[in-house]
Parts: sequence; structure tokens; C-alpha cells
Amino acid sequence: MAAQSMRVGDVEIIALTDSFFPCPINVGFPSVPVERWRELAPEVAEQGVARLTIGCFAVRTPRRTVLVDTGIGPGGAPGFGIAPGRLPDALREAGLSVEDFDTVAITHLHVDHVGWNAREQDGRWQPVFPRARYYIARREYDYFSQPQQLEQSPFLRGQAVALVEAGLVELYEGEVTLAEELTLIATPGHTPGHASVAITSGDERGFILGDVAHHPSQVTHPDIRVAFDTDGDQAQRTREAMWQRIIELGAKVAAGHFPPPGFGRIVLAEGRRMWQGV
Repeated sequence: MAAQSMRVGDVEIIALTDSFFPCPINVGFPSVPVERWRELAPEVAEQGVARLTIGCFAVRTPRRTVLVDTGIGPGGAPGFGIAPGRLPDALREAGLSVEDFDTVAITHLHVDHVGWNAREQDGRWQPVFPRARYYIARREYDYFSQPQQLEQSPFLRGQAVALVEAGLVELYEGEVTLAEELTLIATPGHTPGHASVAITSGDERGFILGDVAHHPSQVTHPDIRVAFDTDGDQAQRTREAMWQRIIELGAKVAAGHFPPPGFGRIVLAEGRRMWQGV
């Protein structure tokens, strides 16, 4: 399967599909009745499932190679119907290897975004991307490294805590520059320290959303919430602000949970915001 890419000026974004999450709508979107899904996405209403991509993005600038999120990982999540991740295969298909990356940017610390951060070898956690500096918002790490959170999400002991203790993670405050063209910006709500990637290259702008949205219907209807949000009210405010910013800038968008490759724009049509895949 050939890799698909999108350019923002001199920056290339390559879509990498790790797996898929067949998300039951009554679990993932409990506040959205089936009748509303019939209007938003009839196929979702019929199946009772929203098929969410678990996507990562390789970003190549003239000087840096950055990976945004690392997917579900080799074990998948059988309890959620998520097959083992195939990120290493997706990288090979794109002509990339784990050694190519100097930076790994984690939008947030949910299981489907950190699964290939590290592998356990001889009883020790080792980074999958050996040359990379990992970036996680300090607010995100402080929240998820609390004892009660680690008890609920034990995978983080290897995929986050071990890397921090090894000195491989940059815990940053607010915003941080990854490259001349790339900035991690705060987009809280889905999680306390959730981040997105803002891209500026020449006259072009772009954003890699992370989990600002999970389904294209949330572009038109930012009030649609997912059960996995830490703060649903804040997540909705973040979506509304992001959509306005994207439209004003004419920015391109990469959305990891949207249908592959997740590339598109947000456009105004008949007074409504719409997702337009490219």
C-alpha cells in the first residue's frame, strides 16, 4: 500500500495508518441518538459503529523528520476490537525507518497514541525511535502520571514514565517549537494537556489535530462529544475555536481518526462548516 501525503509549503505530511477502532456509537458517542446519526452518517447509524482510524503522521521539513503520535502498538486492544498496530510496516511502505526520526511529538497520552513509544527488552523499556527526542506537554504528563491514572492506564509506565525517567522526554509548558515550521500548541479538553501541531511554511498553513475531533461530523457539529473526553465543555470550545482559526487561515488539516488518509480542509458551505477530504 503506497503512502499518501500532503504538502504545506515545504513541509510534507505522510499519513501512516496503524490500526482501526470499530467504536460502538452508544459507547463512544453516548449523547448522540441513533436518529441523529441517521442524518449525520447513515452508514454509522446502520452499523451502530463508527470506524475510527488510528493514524499517525510523519512530517518532513527541510531539516527535521518528526513523527506525530505512535498509534496503538503491537498488542492492539482486543477488548475494543482493535487489531495489533502495523506502524513499522506503514513506515517501510513510506520509505521510512524508526532511525529516521529526530523528534516524536505526542498529542496526548491515550493508549491509541503512544503504543509504539517504547518496547520492553530484557526487562527494560527501550525507545522504538532510538534517535528521537520525545515531546509531551508537562500538564498532560503531570495528570496521567498520578497514581490513580497509572492504575487505570498501566501501559503508561512503559510508554511514558520509563522514557521520562530515562531522560528522553521534553516536558514542555504551553507551546514549543519543534522545527522552524512546526509548533506544538495547546488544544485542551479531550485531555488536560492535549496538543496539536501548527504548521507554517511560506504562505501556507496547516494543522495536525490529534483528538480535537474523532469524526468528520464534529466539524459541522462541534457539540458532538466523545465519551473519552476529560472535559467535554472545554473540548467543544477548543473545536469551535480551531475550526474558526482554520477557516480564517485557509489551512490544510490532518486528522488521525478520520477516514484515511485524514487530509482535508474545513470549508463554509451554505453557512455551515463542512469537512472536505482531499
